[in-house]
Amino acid sequence: MTQSIEIDGHRVIAACESILNEAAQSTLNKLRSLHAHGRALHPGSIIMFGWAPLKLHVEGGDWVLYELDFTQPTLTWVRGVDTTLQVLNLQAAVVHAVGVAPRETRYDDFVLVEPAAESAPDVLLARVEPHLDHDSGWFAGVEREDGRRSDAERVAVPMAGLVGSCPQWVPYLALPPGYRLAFRDGRLVQLSDPDGRKRQIPRRGTQ
Repeated sequence: MTQSIEIDGHRVIAACESILNEAAQSTLNKLRSLHAHGRALHPGSIIMFGWAPLKLHVEGGDWVLYELDFTQPTLTWVRGVDTTLQVLNLQAAVVHAVGVAPRETRYDDFVLVEPAAESAPDVLLARVEPHLDHDSGWFAGVEREDGRRSDAERVAVPMAGLVGSCPQWVPYLALPPGYRLAFRDGRLVQLSDPDGRKRQIPRRGTQ
């Protein structure tokens, strides 16, 4: 499916799954608003939409939105907006269900990940206030039965890399500092707020 608008005589297209039609149209409307308020748009323009960028490519006489290919380790663009909008929708659903204002984790912000955590059955995610550029404040480690933290060195993984390797974490990465999440076999089993109170886990549709 595609949604489109017109800007300066050019058709601007967002290709997406049908379930994302409304979100794609909203994205295009934001583009038109940016243009109306003085942002010059042209093929090659890169615009941040929440957590990730979109880029305008020319196809014939049309301008088409491309997103990052999150399966690639290098900066590669692919036609469409599906993954960018899916993540936006999932994160919006989580923060709405929890009742907090979102604190974005950009695609190029890093998460400190204990290497074993990407495949371990029991994983803890927690967010602290970041102190470095592109530091999300998030870290992920293996939850051990004795409660001790592993001394394994954590690796800085960009949020974009987690879209493919750990998609079960991604919907929760807009929660603000102070939140802690426990996962078991890829499913969220506990969510705690900055005061240490356990919160109701968002329903299955947001996971």
